[in-house]
Amino acid sequence: DNVMKILSAYGSLSPTALNRYLRCPMQFYFNNIAGIREPDEDIEEQLTSRAFGNIFHNVLEEIYKDFAGNGRMITSEVIKKLSETQNIEAVVDRMFQKEMFGSDERLWRKLHYNGMQLISRTVLIKYVKRLLDIDLELTPFSIVALEKDMFMNLDVNTDEGVRKVKVGGRIDRLDMVNDPKTGRQTIRVIDYKTGGSDIKTPVATIGEIFSADEAGGKKHTDYYLQAMLYSMIARNDRKLNPQALPVSPALIFIQRAFGENYDPVISLGRQRINDVEEYQAEFGEGLKALVANIYDRKEAFAPTANLKICTYCPYKPLCGR
Repeated sequence: DNVMKILSAYGSLSPTALNRYLRCPMQFYFNNIAGIREPDEDIEEQLTSRAFGNIFHNVLEEIYKDFAGNGRMITSEVIKKLSETQNIEAVVDRMFQKEMFGSDERLWRKLHYNGMQLISRTVLIKYVKRLLDIDLELTPFSIVALEKDMFMNLDVNTDEGVRKVKVGGRIDRLDMVNDPKTGRQTIRVIDYKTGGSDIKTPVATIGEIFSADEAGGKKHTDYYLQAMLYSMIARNDRKLNPQALPVSPALIFIQRAFGENYDPVISLGRQRINDVEEYQAEFGEGLKALVANIYDRKEAFAPTANLKICTYCPYKPLCGR
């Protein structure tokens, strides 16, 4: 009963929380229900993971903020101007300060980069310039939204009847492009990935996205869950998508995003997802089943059977794995 009350008060479930439940219900319980947070990484480690990604996202938001949500077209001339006249190095420095000292600029101090931070700064500048090169190939296009919080209500059958559960999270970027593969005007849900591990073997079916087996980690089913959920929300949001345009989920692995005609749109097997609507019903059923399982009183929060997940789990001292 207490778990049910806490879940109800929790308010919303993010793709990260849903995937955590799939991989290890106990990890989900500690983080989302018991409220036991993972320990903060030290600053050296942060700049190779979470903080690095935050700075990258904030730099792109700063560069493109004047073009988001107002219908202004981003042309090749705009991209070239941003690359030449926008002081990317200065923006990266500002976002470093924001990450390290907080959003209040009055509290910012002059940065004295250590070795790791200086390397991270150099890589960040390279990544931002690479993304602008990728965008140059897509021009003209428009940005519908940046760093946008988007949620939907899911009707889930529970022991207490039908519950409305809010699911969603923050979308890195929504853009409207003329899809070079289909020739149609399309909205893409873009998620930036700054880590080094991209998708080498595409997920073959919708069912695999909700699988907790070891192959799911190798195929990054968590990325699929996130991208598909956000795309489904965007497909049905008539404020952001009044023309009911096709919506494609896309993942930009910036470390791997090299070569001409780079295409970040994800595939199921060999089938490129040109419009998430084709998979919406099946994905929606899988999502409802997953959330219903979280709310099921008869279903225990238990350690995962995959011990490899336990290797890096911050909660392993609590459950003895």
